Amino acid sequence: MMEPMEPMEPDGTDGTDRARNDQMRGWDFQADHEEEHEDLTMPLFPSTKMNIPKTLTEEKNLAELLFDDQEEHSGPYAWIEHTWAQTVVAAVIVLNAVLFGLESDVQSGLWGPIEHVILIIFAAEQAIRFARYRLSYFSSVGNLFDLFIVACGATDLWVMPLVSVLSGQKSSKSSVLQVMQLLRLLRIARLIRIVKIIPPLYSLAVGIGEALQGMFWVLIFLFMLLYACAILTARRSWRD
Repeated sequence: MMEPMEPMEPDGTDGTDRARNDQMRGWDFQADHEEEHEDLTMPLFPSTKMNIPKTLTEEKNLAELLFDDQEEHSGPYAWIEHTWAQTVVAAVIVLNAVLFGLESDVQSGLWGPIEHVILIIFAAEQAIRFARYRLSYFSSVGNLFDLFIVACGATDLWVMPLVSVLSGQKSSKSSVLQVMQLLRLLRIARLIRIVKIIPPLYSLAVGIGEALQGMFWVLIFLFMLLYACAILTARRSWRD
């Protein structure tokens, strides 16, 4: 027996070809729909991609753009912040403190020239810092403190002796010599810089400061508690 033939479509194609054509048209429609969807989901602004530099000049310009603070950490005077420079300054500060202690017990003519050399070193350090930071040098409390100590040392070793010679006051009770002795005592304040230079000492100082802050509020709380107890006790005694 002959198998029944599939009905023909009006356009002359059978059912199998018709289904295949519909499937292909469905794929084409899906592909077109996906393309339209991709067009709709495109960003409104064009993407900005960083071009990889191909020459050394482009690499240098790219580094200057990426590292805006390059001038802050570099320059002809950047070595003043290096570890070896800070170590030298710390050694000079310790030497100055030792010399300050020896002056109290041992009388020698060598202490004066050594003090002048140490003061010149500190003054040169502050001058280099000012040359590096310019006006921002005065925005640091540490720099202002160092400048104050150097100014006191210069007044003690250079200015006040000149004033004493010009005024003719050589008595130990003169006001000029009293000011010189006061300025001489301020030189020991340079030891505070050691705390800033050595990290363990700085961490210890910060911890002590935080502990003192906590102790301050503990004292405030105890004062309020004792004050309240004192008022209650006083009122109780008055009633009795």
